[in-house]
Amino acid sequence: MEPLKSRLIEYIPVPSEFGHSEYCKRIVNRIISGLKDMDILWSRSGMWISPSCALITPSEFFVDGTPLLDDDDILRSHPSRKFISSEYAETSLLRILGCMPLNLHSVRQIIQRRDFPWSEKSNQWLTKCFVYLSRSIDNDRDHLLQLRFLKSRKGDGSIEWLSRTDHVVFPSSTIKVPDYIDLTTLDPDFNAAILRNHSARYFVTARLGITEISYGYIVTQIINAHKEIARRNPDCAQLLINHAEYLSEVGFQTDLITNPFQQFRTKLQCGFRFLDHKDGHNIAANVVQDSEFDIGDGRKYRLSQIDSHRISLLNSQYAFMTQLLLFFDIPRFPPLATGDHLSPFYEFDVAPVTQGDNRLLHLLMDREIWKPLSASTKNKLYSELRRLHAKCENGTFQALESCYLRTSQVASLLIPGMNVLDLAEPDHAKWELLINFGVTLLPDAKLYLEKLRQFKSSQGVLDVSTFKDEVTKSYSALLKYYKVEDQKLIRFDVFFCCY
Repeated sequence: MEPLKSRLIEYIPVPSEFGHSEYCKRIVNRIISGLKDMDILWSRSGMWISPSCALITPSEFFVDGTPLLDDDDILRSHPSRKFISSEYAETSLLRILGCMPLNLHSVRQIIQRRDFPWSEKSNQWLTKCFVYLSRSIDNDRDHLLQLRFLKSRKGDGSIEWLSRTDHVVFPSSTIKVPDYIDLTTLDPDFNAAILRNHSARYFVTARLGITEISYGYIVTQIINAHKEIARRNPDCAQLLINHAEYLSEVGFQTDLITNPFQQFRTKLQCGFRFLDHKDGHNIAANVVQDSEFDIGDGRKYRLSQIDSHRISLLNSQYAFMTQLLLFFDIPRFPPLATGDHLSPFYEFDVAPVTQGDNRLLHLLMDREIWKPLSASTKNKLYSELRRLHAKCENGTFQALESCYLRTSQVASLLIPGMNVLDLAEPDHAKWELLINFGVTLLPDAKLYLEKLRQFKSSQGVLDVSTFKDEVTKSYSALLKYYKVEDQKLIRFDVFFCCY
């Protein structure tokens, strides 16, 4: 503008300069009053305006020499007002003429309007706004959190304007983000513009509390996604497998101790869900690996081959995620006990009389299955298992406490009519646990007494000489297991039972 335009007001008298004369002072006031509605001020938009319609932009509303707001911004809250040219010096005369100074309250009114055009503002303008807000508003954080002035980019590439309450975060170039989570990041260009300016960065990080993507944030979003699955039960197979693969890939590139999710282990164990073998889902505490077991003679079976509604088995897609299963402590077996009793899965679903074989015994011989149990619980289960019926070589099912195993030590002592378990590799060390269930693996008094009972019941089948010979040998062997003072009683018992 021409120099004269900004100098016109220099010729306007100031009332305070005429305090010595009431007459002159009245004249000056009448001049001022008349000028308030005259177009004597040059506006920033290039037109003459009256002081009553003029807005002064104080120096604190300039950022890097540029005013924060323009006429279009002010029009929404103050339709009749326009900014005067920045070439006017801020003087008391402007205020006397009725020019309204832009203040914090006015700025707040403008930018908090629902129709404020944040989406029309450039990244440079937004940065400038944040610089102003960082130094001008100290106790207005609650209002700031509601402003939709954060430019974000959605997964499909579209732009969305959000407030701080939408939990937007800075993008990261170092942390990989999984699919299927509700993640909102700042637009990359918008983010870059903010980070280049120290004051704008301070406002966004310190005042708004926006942080960069972290593993903790990702864990929270994963858990939220899995909670939504638990509520709505949608088709979620792809989501669950994707998140498991993400944890396996990102979390376990190193060992379990140093993986970035270790500190969130408890949170994940309580909320992370796994796909099961029937395409349902459950948390880690309620799922079991689909373990494979050897049942002798080269035969194997998996838990999924047992038809049971009592257990939730991991989907086969997790089979190679070994570190993940270890991280979540997912067991290889269903819990052996329910309280102090044998769990229904073992008592009914996998029982020999249900399956028609002794796969349960193979399962029970894995010492890992007993580790979680206390000594007292183990003893109670031993007592229950003694009464469990297992398959014998003769095809019948008999209580374990009445059974024998055809080990090399007792094989020659076994006779027809005895309950011999139908198990391959009877000399394998794992079968030693059967002793706890009352099964005879070594020669003992029980074995010889049973032999004598069997001879008694078969008397007449064997010739007399063979019969007496077998009874005598069994009787002599039996005495080894009794004290001398008890042998007389044993003699009577044997005589009574066998002759």
